[in-house]
Amino acid sequence: MARVASSYDALYAGPLLSGTGMPQVKKKAPGFTVPQVQVLLVAILPKRAFDAQAARALVTSWQQRNHAAYVSHRKRRIALHRQQE
Repeated sequence: MARVASSYDALYAGPLLSGTGMPQVKKKAPGFTVPQVQVLLVAILPKRAFDAQAARALVTSWQQRNHAAYVSHRKRRIALHRQQE
């Protein structure tokens, strides 16, 4: 029978990795925090070589998305403000 992991089973890896060597997870065991996941990923993932063109493309894309979100949010706030007048 397959087990569905709850939010309390933060360390439960699922049926693919379960077996006799899997430790039992305590109920209400704390999950990973974002900083812990970041540190873990930095330690595990391989380092990529610096690519200036890829870095520029990433930053440009990020800035475009942020600007689009800013414009959308601004439109909504202006519309709400006009409704209140």
